[in-house]
Amino acid sequence: MLEVYKMVLTASGQALHAKCLAGSSGITFTKFVLGDGTYSGTESVSDLAARTSLKNAKNEFKVSKASVVNNATCKLEMNASNLEITAGYYVREIGVYAKGSDGIEILYSLTVAKPDKPDWMPAYNGVAPGSLRYIEYISVGNAENISINVDAGGLASQDDLDSLTDRVVALEEGQAGCVGIKRKCADDGTPVSSTAWRRFGNTKGMSAVYARGNDEIEDPIMKVWPFNQLKPCDLNMDGTVAAYIGDADFVWTGDDISVMLEIPSDMYFARWYAKDSDGQNWEYRVFSDSQRYPNSISIKELMKRSDGTKTDHWYFPIFFGSKNSKGHYVSVSGVVPLYNSSVTADRTAVKTNGDNWQIIDKWAWDIMANLILCYSAESNVRTTFGRGHADWYHTKTSLLAESNVNKITVSNDANFEVGQTVCIGTSGVWNASVAQDRKITEVKASNTANAVDIVLDGAAFTTTTTSTIWRSAPFIGETTSMANANGTAGANDGKHAVRTLWVEDFYATMHTGIDGMNLKYNSDSDALDVYVCTDPSKYSDTYDGFTKLDESIPVGDGWIKKEAFNKHYPTLEYPVSVNNGAGSETYEAAYRWANKNGQRPFAGGSFDCGSSDSVRFLSCGGGFGYAYWSSASRPLKR
Repeated sequence: MLEVYKMVLTASGQALHAKCLAGSSGITFTKFVLGDGTYSGTESVSDLAARTSLKNAKNEFKVSKASVVNNATCKLEMNASNLEITAGYYVREIGVYAKGSDGIEILYSLTVAKPDKPDWMPAYNGVAPGSLRYIEYISVGNAENISINVDAGGLASQDDLDSLTDRVVALEEGQAGCVGIKRKCADDGTPVSSTAWRRFGNTKGMSAVYARGNDEIEDPIMKVWPFNQLKPCDLNMDGTVAAYIGDADFVWTGDDISVMLEIPSDMYFARWYAKDSDGQNWEYRVFSDSQRYPNSISIKELMKRSDGTKTDHWYFPIFFGSKNSKGHYVSVSGVVPLYNSSVTADRTAVKTNGDNWQIIDKWAWDIMANLILCYSAESNVRTTFGRGHADWYHTKTSLLAESNVNKITVSNDANFEVGQTVCIGTSGVWNASVAQDRKITEVKASNTANAVDIVLDGAAFTTTTTSTIWRSAPFIGETTSMANANGTAGANDGKHAVRTLWVEDFYATMHTGIDGMNLKYNSDSDALDVYVCTDPSKYSDTYDGFTKLDESIPVGDGWIKKEAFNKHYPTLEYPVSVNNGAGSETYEAAYRWANKNGQRPFAGGSFDCGSSDSVRFLSCGGGFGYAYWSSASRPLKR
């Protein structure tokens, strides 16, 4: 039996596929061809995609049966008879041919057998004819634009005659995995002001759902690949999984484990632009199970380790980073994030975990951001997943000077609540010299008129009339009681943790320092030049080993209107245009800070940013050593 080494859409096939997706062309599958051309087994996808014909074509046949699996995929059943074969040969290559509306026939896809696992096509012996049967799932982008002509001369298989192939089971559909979104945009790629996207692929017609609190709700999209492959787990420091969510021994916190989201590497991400038949430009983003879309990048290749090893999974942190009793930098609940610590320091701390541990980088962040976007089909995450801690920040000044107390008396205030995390400074916020990382245990009426006493856990302290209480970095783990993978741990009021694809507070809690992208001010252009690196072993506070990109980030703050696009790094996003009509509810519904001091990017926004917070919020105003009360990072395992 033939075992597939690689199956690719050719370059010509990709071009026709893009036209079909844009609505400017249809696709008609015309034939398939068997050949015995030899391959080494080391050819790259790009080498195979460059082919316009088989190496050594032997026989061509009509497609026997074709059916639409979903809006993006067709299933082709191809039966090859040996009635005309006079000399047997090994089948090492299969080409599917198609033509577009221009009538030009092209090699659309190429399947190559493993060098040691070809099929044998025997010569006809004059007595009993034989046949080989192949089934291929072909990406077509938009099945509404497909015309599949099945010739009556196509050979029917015995299965067809027995009517055993009249349904496509879910497992087969899963082999044609594709979840995508698209939106209208101008010719230069600037999106329309609406934050909504349109779905295509396996989630077309579905709607995302978001829980509030512990409500258990039906979520159909989380049952679709690749979302159904995202698994929270307890990861040991050596990279082995101790338990998955649902296992009896799974915990949200534990002794020297890190709670991570297992993400499959065997998928591709693509982002591109194409015009439809009316000349309207569209932006497309898609995760798929093969490299069939324009500008596709392999997640397995992108997330490979520094030594070149490629793994089947990689592990994204569900929580912010903190140090455990062994000094390891981990992701666990029940603690306060390690804040006011620079990426430089966190990078050093995470290396104590062991091999292939690192700080979260730009590549992991943007993969997760695009998964979130393909799930929600909505750029304004505050209205869907939730506001998170966007409205958490709040302060009050003490009314009394008291010694050896566990309370602070302030004017009547309904904003401080039991369970919230606070700090108290001697005067003003971003100071914790009086009390740090305390939980409110009680809010009660005070003996002082028009005031309340806010009671805290921990040791006694002394207040003055300049002491200031302020809500600080929240304790980790509020979402652990949630039944669903997406939503908020309470009301969507800006005071509760948000969960996105199992990850807690991906945005709107702490400015998250990310590695793999360094910035450098260019006085000639008054912009921040962007440097990137995909090798974690080279991550540093320098530009050595980094590649400078063409598009820079102009200095200035504002609402994001357009983000950069680089076909070599399709997952990569950073804001290149702000304001000019953009706002908190339009375009990207996110904010950008950028000044000439920017070297280390921080993503997601924080608890003091309000409606600026978003998955695509980016702060580009701090140096390599930047650290603050509202900044933190996360550990990542490749």
